[in-house]
Amino acid sequence: MDFPTGCGISGAELAHGILGWKAMSAELLRTSASPDLLADLATGWYLGSVAMLAFPVVVLATWLAARGK
Repeated sequence: MDFPTGCGISGAELAHGILGWKAMSAELLRTSASPDLLADLATGWYLGSVAMLAFPVVVLATWLAARGK
């Protein structure tokens, strides 16, 4: 993997984290989901998004380290 791949994965993750939750929460609000459930799901969604962002950070760091050698 290289720099463009890492950037592409980062962009997809950010879209997932921000736009995905907007769509998911809008649908959940149409149901009888409790506010506590929505808060818990949002926490999990955003923590998962941070974990997903860790992968391209590792890819980019590896790519930069490999170029430096």
